[in-house]
Amino acid sequence: MKKTFKGYLDRIEEDFAVVYFGDKEYKVDIPKNFMPKDIKEGINLKITISTDENSDKKVSNNIEELRKKLLENN
Repeated sequence: MKKTFKGYLDRIEEDFAVVYFGDKEYKVDIPKNFMPKDIKEGINLKITISTDENSDKKVSNNIEELRKKLLENN
């Protein structure tokens, strides 16, 4: 599952990029090192957030294995 947001980079303050998203202009401070190197104030952005299903499955499997080991030892 993923969701994409449109916004713009308002300004850069020290180590953070100040980004506004959506019609209500939600302000989000994003660490500057998460942004592209050539980023400039006033630029429009599109950010996509998605789930990491592979990692979720691995964690679930690891938890299940640990649970089984704990039950075997008791």
